[in-house]
Amino acid sequence: MLKALIDAIMNNKWRADVFLKSTALLTLIRNELIVSDGGDARTILEAMNETNIQETIDIGGIKYDDAEPNIGDATDTKATALTAQALTMKVKTQWRNQWWLLTNFSKVVYNKAGSASTSIEEKLVEAIGELWSFFFQQAMAATINGLALTADFINANPIVNASGAGMLERLSKWGVAGLMNNYYIAMNTTTLIDIVQKQKAGTINETLISKIDNTLMQTLLVMANGGSGLESENKINAPFQWVWEGVTPIYINNDIKDGTIALMKRGAFIFSQSNKEDIKALIYEKEEREGTGAGNSYVGSRGLYVLHPQGTTFKLSTADGTIAKKQGATNAELGKADAYGILDTVERSYILIYKVKIG
Repeated sequence: MLKALIDAIMNNKWRADVFLKSTALLTLIRNELIVSDGGDARTILEAMNETNIQETIDIGGIKYDDAEPNIGDATDTKATALTAQALTMKVKTQWRNQWWLLTNFSKVVYNKAGSASTSIEEKLVEAIGELWSFFFQQAMAATINGLALTADFINANPIVNASGAGMLERLSKWGVAGLMNNYYIAMNTTTLIDIVQKQKAGTINETLISKIDNTLMQTLLVMANGGSGLESENKINAPFQWVWEGVTPIYINNDIKDGTIALMKRGAFIFSQSNKEDIKALIYEKEEREGTGAGNSYVGSRGLYVLHPQGTTFKLSTADGTIAKKQGATNAELGKADAYGILDTVERSYILIYKVKIG
């Protein structure tokens, strides 16, 4: 029975709608291995999905206690030995498997604004890429919102008015690394506009947020990164870039909550994607129908990946009911307080939150 179920699912591309209508499933029902094509079959499909996905994976690290170097005199060496301390970071795995009927999807693709492509294949790839980007941006914003509810990552009370001193206080939590200006800032438009308006009104008597010519911004990024190629990531069509105190790039994400300013070191999120055969960015299928040969065309995209805030450990699980499904956490779940905890010390976290009041 198990092999029959596996074959039925895998041969139908893990699509629930196809699986529930498949000849393979009807055969299982006729043989009384499954009672119906309703709840029982869907439960089996979801169970098969869950058994193929790890809820979290453990990433290990090693930390050594500080010790003075031995320069030839035993009295100059610390008496305590170097002790390896295992650090285990729990990382949430995410499985996304989705399909669209091409007749509902094609008009959006053909009319895609700003696309230079003329072929449907290229437009599809662009559209799917934008959808994945949108999903990732939402997940990152949800994670930031969760961190903004977690004591380890935030200033204790929201600051009435944003200030350079308040930002320095946050940066000081990173120690020396926090004062090297090697970070980005993310917030929503409401927060940005509130600070700019207060600057103009004189409520904030310093220039925290300003605009900088985008060409100059790219030049600064090249200099900051030693011409490493990172500058290519920041080529924006807009003529200017919002910056904090003249140099630090500000990125706008309106899924971040009002009053939340995220300070992020480079590499703040770990991203990795599986390259297994059953994981594909773009899949196209056409279902033929007997007789007329007419059928439906589908576009699909599926992937197994991790998108994890560096220096933190994932604390939710299906075991305690804090997330519903092993194969993925929803954005609402990622946005829960204490979904993530500090791995070891706050210096290891690549994201800190500066909370300010709006109005």
